[in-house]
Amino acid sequence: MMPQPSILLAHGDTQARSALAHALSSAGLRVAEAASADACLRLAAEISPAVALVAQDLPGGDGLAVCRALRDRGVARTTRCALLATAPPDTQVAEALSSSADMWLAPPFSAPQLLALVRLLLRTHAAEREQALLLPYEKIVQSAMEGFWIVRASDIRFLAVNDAYCAMIGYSRDELLSMSVRDVEAIESTQDTIERSARIMRQGYDRFETRHRRKDGTIFDVEVSVRLIEAAEAMMVVFARDITASKRAEEDLRRSEARYRSLLEAIPDRVFRHDAQGRFIDYHNPRDAALIMPPEMFIGKHYRDVVPPAISEPFAAALERAASSGQMERFEYDLSGSDGMTHTFETRLVIGEDADIVTIIRDITEQRQAARAVQKQHKQFLTIFDAFPAILYVVDPTTDEVLFVNKVFQNLLGSNPIGGTCYREFQGLAERCPFCTNEIILRTRQPYTWEYHNPLLHTDFLITDQIICWPDGRDVRFELAIDITARKQAEVARERLSGDLARKNRELEQIVYVASHDLRSPLVNVQGFSRELQASLDDLKLALAELDLPATQRDQVSFLTEQDIPESLSYILTGVSKMDALLKGLLRLSRLGRAALSIEPLDVGQIVAETLIALDFQIKQGGIHVDLGPLPHCRGDATQVGQIFANLIGNALKYLAPERPGSISITGRTAEGMAVYCVADNGRGIAAEHQEKIFELYYRLEPAQSEGEGLGLTIVRTIAERLGGWVRVTSTPGVGSQFAVALPEAL
Repeated sequence: MMPQPSILLAHGDTQARSALAHALSSAGLRVAEAASADACLRLAAEISPAVALVAQDLPGGDGLAVCRALRDRGVARTTRCALLATAPPDTQVAEALSSSADMWLAPPFSAPQLLALVRLLLRTHAAEREQALLLPYEKIVQSAMEGFWIVRASDIRFLAVNDAYCAMIGYSRDELLSMSVRDVEAIESTQDTIERSARIMRQGYDRFETRHRRKDGTIFDVEVSVRLIEAAEAMMVVFARDITASKRAEEDLRRSEARYRSLLEAIPDRVFRHDAQGRFIDYHNPRDAALIMPPEMFIGKHYRDVVPPAISEPFAAALERAASSGQMERFEYDLSGSDGMTHTFETRLVIGEDADIVTIIRDITEQRQAARAVQKQHKQFLTIFDAFPAILYVVDPTTDEVLFVNKVFQNLLGSNPIGGTCYREFQGLAERCPFCTNEIILRTRQPYTWEYHNPLLHTDFLITDQIICWPDGRDVRFELAIDITARKQAEVARERLSGDLARKNRELEQIVYVASHDLRSPLVNVQGFSRELQASLDDLKLALAELDLPATQRDQVSFLTEQDIPESLSYILTGVSKMDALLKGLLRLSRLGRAALSIEPLDVGQIVAETLIALDFQIKQGGIHVDLGPLPHCRGDATQVGQIFANLIGNALKYLAPERPGSISITGRTAEGMAVYCVADNGRGIAAEHQEKIFELYYRLEPAQSEGEGLGLTIVRTIAERLGGWVRVTSTPGVGSQFAVALPEAL
């Protein structure tokens, strides 16, 4: 004889009942099935099951009523009844349930949870009947995939735990079995835990959220479902589910909603949401903006019923376009505001994936006023451009379309080219000019200046192109062209004149060289024959000394030979020497202009030091103090730069004041690409009226008191200017002079 089924399963849904029966049978339990309330009570009377699982919605009777009937029937004195609820019960329903059923199980629940519940009821049934029912205790708690434990009601100490909760909490099973719930509770105090335990003892159940502390000290959120089991000793059966991830997701969602709400609050626009039929369902309004009507007048109503035609008509048209294109649509309209002024609004409309309609409305009155002001200003600028004496025009760099041409250019062209292409209208070409600057100014976004000869207009222009923003938002090329034809012609004339001047200078240098060279030949003859004449005079005086002449004749001859003729010869020789010195100076200057230059970086400090060594005797003899500072390098010819400093230092030594010790300082600096050197002394100084003349050829300040031809400073200026520099003097009589020489800096 087959053993009687120990489980009675009453469920009206055939498919669900079959699935539950299969789960129980697979665990080795014997199951009897009933499809209605009458069938359930009839089978209970026949087989006296240990556990009855009764669906809440059972055909022929309420599940709670069936559980209550099973308790009241004598044949079911020891039957434990569990209600398969359709949803977690609220407090009132749970109280009614506890008086009729031992336990309840609400969806969603897993097969392991169902088996754990059934086995606990079986154990309770066995304890009540005082029968030795061997249950695989460890397997009961292990069968639940979520955290599962049993605690003693009296001291809430763990009696059993499954592996899932051990993994969740971080303790081993042995560790937990020596602990109580108070040891893992993280947020409730000991008193709170005791009070909750007492409440469960009174109610028989509880479901709540709390936080548990893992062995490593970390805390996690947990949802706890507790059911009191009345057996030989009151126990609590607990399912614990880690809800940290869901709580975090909820928190993230809350923060996200708060963030998006903050963003929405920061939007200065009005935002409205409509359903697919066009009814208002939600809105956002900036704090400083007013609605044309209170929310209760438009929420839930169709837009055509609440907004004026000035809005509803363009809204309907934009909605139709958005539905057709799937893109955002926009429109504008004017509306009188509460301030009595007419405001311009822009509406952007988009249809979402859920067919909801979102509209964003912005008051663009200020923008439109600003745009009108820009247009007015633009017209004013165009008026100014028309009156500008230079050529001004604007071209779209993408299409080469001429957008604006001022009257000066129109008069020059003889037509109005606006609307045409710049290369055809301005150059007479069939395609874009090969020298077009569009790419340059679009890439650099900087003005670009260049020169161009327009063969069509026979005119030279200095052109500046740059990118500007046109009132419609486009980047356009703005060009300013100045007629420089006269200047270019002047430059050509200047270049021709410069060439002529250079040629004349070369001819003059050649003339000076030839003249000075050829003049010295007869001068040498004059000098030579003067010496011959002096020698003949000496011979004549010897001859006359031997002659016996009358006294009158001897006196006359003596005057001629001793005074008159020697004096004339002296004048001749002095003039010849002076002429020779002047001609030598001219030769030096002519050679200086014709000498080949070797331009290179120069160590000026070394050149000056060598010059001072050459003048060391004069410096020491005069007891002169020379202060040589650091001197920057320059670019030039070493020989000619040496001549500059030799002349300047030589002049400083020559014109020192005899009444005080001489002092010379030589310094240098750089400025604007030039190396500037200064030779300063404390000598006699130069009066203002002589300071420019001293650079002239043969000019000397004190001809009777100084030697030389007056060429030194002329040579200094000639060399400095030939090397691309300059020389200047500042001086105070009785104080001293400062000669500044600038030469190109060595880079």
